[in-house]
Amino acid sequence: MRATAILVGSLVACVAFLGGCDEEYSLRFTNVTSEPITVRVLQDQTWMRGQTFVPADGGKNRIKVRQDSEDNLVYVVQADSMTSERFVINKRTPKKLYFRISPNGISGPTDGEAVVEETWNQQFEDVQIHQGIKIE
Repeated sequence: MRATAILVGSLVACVAFLGGCDEEYSLRFTNVTSEPITVRVLQDQTWMRGQTFVPADGGKNRIKVRQDSEDNLVYVVQADSMTSERFVINKRTPKKLYFRISPNGISGPTDGEAVVEETWNQQFEDVQIHQGIKIE
């Protein structure tokens, strides 16, 4: 009986050691558009791994993804009509990944938050307003 308990305990420890362990990765989003956006993280472009709301004008939020440290899984980020490039999370991936959502699309992942200054050039034209007599 005692030998069975030792054997079972050794087997459980061996499986836990060889099976790897779950790692947690934080995907962090910054939205520099003028509209709030719902962000989704998809594994293999099919399986939903998380969803969050990111406020407009520099708003930030994050999604945490857990996976086995030995896995090499492919993810994409979708925000409204935009989709990021495919990226892999594995044991060499930094624990924090940063994405930036702009009017030009989704950039990232990077291992540090980018500080970007954007300027927008607006052109104004004189528009003639025609006024007339209103007859009721």
